[in-house]
Amino acid sequence: MAFPIFVTLLFLISPFFSLFFVVYGLFKSTRYKRYYGFLFALAVGLLVYHIVPTVDLDLYRYYTYLDQLQSNGFLQSISHIWGESDPLSYSFMFVVSSIFNNNAITLLSALIGYCVIFYIIFDYSKLKALDVRNTGILLLLFIASYSIINSFTGIRFALGVCIFLLALYLDVIKKQRTISTILYIISPLFHTSMITLLMIRVAALSFKKSTSLFQYIFIFIIGISTAFLQQISQILSSVPFLNILSSRADVYLQPVFPSGFWYPFNVVVTILLITLLFCIRKKNIINPMILKVNLYVLIVALANVMNFYIANRYIIVGALLFVISFTDIISYLKESSFFATRRILLYISFTVYLAVVIIYLSYQVTYLKQMDYENLTPYSLLENIFTLLAR
Repeated sequence: MAFPIFVTLLFLISPFFSLFFVVYGLFKSTRYKRYYGFLFALAVGLLVYHIVPTVDLDLYRYYTYLDQLQSNGFLQSISHIWGESDPLSYSFMFVVSSIFNNNAITLLSALIGYCVIFYIIFDYSKLKALDVRNTGILLLLFIASYSIINSFTGIRFALGVCIFLLALYLDVIKKQRTISTILYIISPLFHTSMITLLMIRVAALSFKKSTSLFQYIFIFIIGISTAFLQQISQILSSVPFLNILSSRADVYLQPVFPSGFWYPFNVVVTILLITLLFCIRKKNIINPMILKVNLYVLIVALANVMNFYIANRYIIVGALLFVISFTDIISYLKESSFFATRRILLYISFTVYLAVVIIYLSYQVTYLKQMDYENLTPYSLLENIFTLLAR
C-alpha cells in the first residue's frame, strides 16, 4: 500500500515526473493495476488538455461549434444538439464545456477511452488467468497502437468505438445482455459510423461457424462495393440521428491514398493480422464471435484500402479488437508446449510484435511533438496537477 500512496502524492506534485512510477505500477502491480491505469489515463488527459487545435483537426471545429452554442440558452442548445446527429457526443462536450472549459473535453475523453480499454484488458486477463508479464504484453500493444492524437481530437469516433467495444465485451465474454444491449443502442448516438459496426455484429450472428470461408468472401465483396454502401447509407439516413450518414458516406468513400510511410504501414499490419486470424480460425483459440467481428472489421478496412477515410477508421477498430483476440492467443500459448520448429516461429512472431510496437510508439512520440501546446514548456511539465489544470 505504501507504493501506491507514494505514487499518488508524487502524481499530485508532478504528474509527468511521476509517469515512470505510474507505468512501473501499471505493468508490475497485480492488486492496483486499475488505479495505475486511471493515473496513466489522467496523465495523457493532462497532456491533450493543453493542445491548441489547428484548423485541420476535428477538435477545432468542435470548439468553434461549442463557442457558438454558449451564446444560446442551455435548453435551447440541448434541443438543437438532439435535433442533429451524434447527440450524445455533442451533449457530453457541451455539458463539460459549460461546467469547465473546452480543454476539459479532451481530458475527460482520455479518461473514458483509456479506462474502458484498461477495464477490458484487466478483466479478460483475470478471466484467462494471465500473469503480470502476459498482461503487460497486452498493455504494451494497446498503449503503442492506440493513437492518442487521433483518438482525442476526433472525440466522437473515439467515444463511439469505446462504447461499442465495451458492449461487445460485456455481450460476448461476460454474457451481460441487458447492459450490452443498451450500450449497443447508444453507440451510434456518439458517432453515426457505429451503425456499421452494429451491422457487422449482426452479420457475425448470421454466420454460425467462424471457419466458413464463404462469409469472409461475402464481407469483402460487400466492403468493396461502394455503390452498395452508398445505397445503404441513404436508406439509414432516414432514421433519426443518422440523417447525415449519406453525406458522410460520400466523403468517406472518396478514393484517397495518402502519401508517406504511416498509412501503408498500417495496411501491411492489417494484412498480417488478417492472415494470422484467418490461419488460426479453425483451432478454437479465439472466442468465435470475437474472431468473426475482428476479421470482418479488418476485411472491410482492406476492401476500402483506397478510401483512406473509411479504411483508417476500420483499421483503428480492428487493432483495438485484436487486443481482445490477442488475449485469447496469449492464453493459448501459455498453456501449450512447443516443438523446436514451433518455438522458432513463436520467436519470429514475437520479434514482429516488438517491431510493430516500437514503430507505433515512435509514431506516437513524433505526432505528439508536432502538436501546439498552449503555455506548456518542458519546464512546466514538472509542475503540480493543479497548476497544469489552471493553465
